Amino acid sequence: RPGDGYGSAVDLVEGRLTVGAPLEGPAVNPMLEVGTAYFYAFNPSMGEWEQFGPTLRSDEDIASLGGEFGAAVAIGLSDLPRVVVGAPRSNVNVDSLENGRVYTFEATGTDWESLEETPMFGKGPYDRFGSAVDMANDGLRFIVGAPGREASGGYFQIYEWTGSAWVLDFEEEGSSGDAL
Repeated sequence: RPGDGYGSAVDLVEGRLTVGAPLEGPAVNPMLEVGTAYFYAFNPSMGEWEQFGPTLRSDEDIASLGGEFGAAVAIGLSDLPRVVVGAPRSNVNVDSLENGRVYTFEATGTDWESLEETPMFGKGPYDRFGSAVDMANDGLRFIVGAPGREASGGYFQIYEWTGSAWVLDFEEEGSSGDAL
């Protein structure tokens, strides 16, 4: 729909494409902006891009309204395609605004499966965790940026896949005013 931000974030790896639409609403009420992401695979025999699986979505709960799911996207190709999606304006609750969230998905047949029970959240209000994401080509590591408030220096974190869960592998914080 007009104004959904389709194409605000994109990533392309070996014939796989992910596109974010951080202002798109859910099918039940398109006016509620929660954001979405789309995954496409290039079909060489047809010479065209085809959407794979259903549209990727956030939790679509009250805290994710206006969260901009799809503001940052990245692809990794392990055994199955993996996608990491940032929602930097998502809230934890009404007292903790714009912490940000990051979601990870893996392709399973013709569908997507979340790789964690709940999304990963930023450490504090206005961190905007998920403003930037990138994933290693093998899909076993990803990095997420949280530029934070102007007074904070921001931070980034690197996560590694253990075979059953993402674990924090490295973290670096910026100095005040750096906005990493």
